[in-house]
Amino acid sequence: MPAVIEATVGPNGSELPTDRGAGVASAQCGEALATFVELCGRGYDAAAARRAAAEAVRAFPGGPRRNWWRWTREAARSLDVPVRVVDARPRDVVALVHDGGAALTFLPHDGDDFRDGRDGVGRDGVGRDGDGDGDGGAWWVAGADGKRTLRLSGTGAEEQSVARMVAAAEASAAADPAETDRGEVRWLVAGRAGADLTQHIDAHGHASPYATLRALFAPESGDIRAIAVFALFVALLNLATPIAVESLVGTVAFGRLLQPVVVLATVLFGFLAFQAALRLLQVWVAELIQRRTFVRVAGDLARRLPRVTADGMAGHSPPELVNRFFDVVTVQKVAAGLLLEGLNLVLGAVIGLGILAFYHPYLLGFDLVLLAAMTVVTYLLGRGAVKTAIYESKQKYRTAAWLEELAANPTAFRHGDGVAFAVDRADGLAADYLKARRNHFRVLVRQVAFALGLQAVAATALLSLGGWLVINQRLTLGQLVAAELIVTLVLSSFSKLGKHLEAWYDLVAAGDKLGVLFALPTERTDGALTGIDRRDDWANPGAGTSEIAEPILRLENATVRGGTRFDLALAPGESVGLLAPPGAGKTALAEALFGRRAPLGGRIELDGLAPGDYRPDALRRRVALAGASPGGGAEVFAGTVAENVHLGRPDVTAADVRAVLKRVGLAERVDALPGGVDATLGFGGAPLGEIHARRLTLARALAGRPRLLVIDSLLDGCAAETAAELLAAAVRPIGGRAHATLVLTRRAEIAAVCDRALRPDGAPLDPAA
Repeated sequence: MPAVIEATVGPNGSELPTDRGAGVASAQCGEALATFVELCGRGYDAAAARRAAAEAVRAFPGGPRRNWWRWTREAARSLDVPVRVVDARPRDVVALVHDGGAALTFLPHDGDDFRDGRDGVGRDGVGRDGDGDGDGGAWWVAGADGKRTLRLSGTGAEEQSVARMVAAAEASAAADPAETDRGEVRWLVAGRAGADLTQHIDAHGHASPYATLRALFAPESGDIRAIAVFALFVALLNLATPIAVESLVGTVAFGRLLQPVVVLATVLFGFLAFQAALRLLQVWVAELIQRRTFVRVAGDLARRLPRVTADGMAGHSPPELVNRFFDVVTVQKVAAGLLLEGLNLVLGAVIGLGILAFYHPYLLGFDLVLLAAMTVVTYLLGRGAVKTAIYESKQKYRTAAWLEELAANPTAFRHGDGVAFAVDRADGLAADYLKARRNHFRVLVRQVAFALGLQAVAATALLSLGGWLVINQRLTLGQLVAAELIVTLVLSSFSKLGKHLEAWYDLVAAGDKLGVLFALPTERTDGALTGIDRRDDWANPGAGTSEIAEPILRLENATVRGGTRFDLALAPGESVGLLAPPGAGKTALAEALFGRRAPLGGRIELDGLAPGDYRPDALRRRVALAGASPGGGAEVFAGTVAENVHLGRPDVTAADVRAVLKRVGLAERVDALPGGVDATLGFGGAPLGEIHARRLTLARALAGRPRLLVIDSLLDGCAAETAAELLAAAVRPIGGRAHATLVLTRRAEIAAVCDRALRPDGAPLDPAA
């Protein structure tokens, strides 16, 4: 039975003095969140949960009825817990809880007139009260663990039944007439946490392939145990045929009645049919494991790659690095094969040899010799196999990386003997791969050769030994036939050892490649959600900022990669063009402001805090970067025009997309595309041209209504008139809120269009120069 914990909130919580009310709210939210995180299968850290909750409460002032889901969502993100906010019927959420997930909600007290968590506004658009807060409420946390309780100082907590939670949630939904027909309540939900794929990474950023595979399959331990149990019964049922043959030999030897034969055949058919059903179940469970493995790896990398630090990607080609994702297919297929065939063969061999040992002590000795020989094949003759398999895989990816270079630079290799050079380099890489493959195959072939030789020797030895035992009447003829069938089955399985060993080595090599992706360092997930002045924060979009004289951005002797020192102050509504030559560190400064890398020295402040003090996603709600890609072009991904603008941000509506496209002068061009804003763009933004792709990049940055807009070299590839047009669109207030604009450029005529044109040290740009 899932545990459901209720923590009562004191009455009139929203009407307490500001500091006290915020403290009470953050304490209650923190306790509820800590229990929620623990029920998700995550590490329990109440102090971290309280800090995250306090920061979220500070970012979203008000009471829990209006903001509870914002508080818990943002605090969960700070704790790196993937969550979703959903509106669902209570009974549907209970089903999720029974599947191992966890759910959290805030419900008003009985008799309250307000819908849970709904900003004080019903679906009919009519406001319920001023700020959406009533006289208090109750936090409910539901999870698969039935022993946890939530303790709140002064009010306490108690464990409740699932039925009690469902009744309270349904009553809360029914309290709002606009919601009665749907009966939905807002929930924060999360699935059961799997193993941490980064916990086995050492101090040098490397992960053991074995540790990676263990972490990858840890969430599947239950299904793997099920397959193992099925395999055990399959192995036992493999003995049905030898035992039936032994009985048949005895029956035929002592009589000619047909009835025992019919009975024996019927019983054998039943056992074999049951064995076939178990094998089918194994196949079905293995298929589920394959699907979940693919989804889990894809989801983990989708969350991880956008958060990889700039230093973590340094020296790597991102597209080539991500190619290692395709090793998940190797993991799927090989793991399924080993679970279905390898496990059956091992258990079948162990049980079969165990049966032989009961026939005669000499056959027990035969078993021991055979097991010793198998150990020699697997371990002694397999030394170096994993190492050579990993090296072979690395050579394969080096060849693929070169082919990607050829595809990415089609013009360069058309000059002179460029094609011959490309072929020569590919030949060299292919030769390195063949050398690595030969070294690996040398280990593999000696194992296979020994296994095949052992099969021939063991079969002959058993026939000779068994015949001698029968002649000396120490073994019956039926037992000899059964023993031969068992050993033939065992050795037949053992003859396939080479295939399974090669598959195992490929699996370990695939784990090594996936470990490279899992080991990429990512940004931290905690940090401040607001600046020093909460009025200027993204969480309070209604607050005006144009009248605030305090600068948004301060650079004081800030040093970044390239060695240049930057000094300036930038206020809301102001635009500054910063002129610097190539290599001076403009992009490094933009990345520092965007939180991708830390400055080397000096001071950078955004609304009173350093960029590194903010939680990365909170910083990027405050700062938008419109920059050129590493290749100098615009960053446009394969997707629709609308997706390239809104990026799935819930606060960017379809109307916002249209408005920002019109603002940057791209609306007419987009309307001309088949499908308009829903037209799919290909590689590099095709069919849009380069200038249109730059406009789209700027539109994406403006759509988030940033406090600070940083334009890094994006306008340098535009004509002077186009750059002036885009800059005029960029500096205009967004939604009535003035923002600051910093333009990093190497062209003086672009910097001169801004309110101020400065050099990195803060000195004004000489118009004559």
